[in-house]
Amino acid sequence: MAEAFLNHVGSKNFQAFSAGSHPIGKVHPITLQILKDHAISTQGLYSKSWEELKDISFKLIITVCDDDAGESCPIFPTSSLKIHWGVPNPATFVGTIRETQAHFEDIFAMLRVPIKSLIHLPQEDMLEDELLEQIKEIKLD
Repeated sequence: MAEAFLNHVGSKNFQAFSAGSHPIGKVHPITLQILKDHAISTQGLYSKSWEELKDISFKLIITVCDDDAGESCPIFPTSSLKIHWGVPNPATFVGTIRETQAHFEDIFAMLRVPIKSLIHLPQEDMLEDELLEQIKEIKLD
């Protein structure tokens, strides 16, 4: 969800990639529905391993894995700025279909706020160090 939303609202200045430690080969159908409900393209989305991204040099790495849920976070051996916005993995939620859909929507809402904060930073008006400090201040609510 974060990859698609950031690419949707921040495509001028950002290119987001999402990957995990144990990809299942497809995007969860409720994720696809949530994105479609918010008029966000799902074209080209697929479940991928972070191994596919290991050779990309990133300026910013945002992990969203939830350490409390036992999810492992990737280690990228670059000098990129790394921040963590831990959210529960919606795919592990157990409940009725309506409860599960609501849970996915809650996770989407949690990610929207910091992503919007990120894309609204005045990048052109800040030195790189200032920008990095501002990015570090963005937190999940």
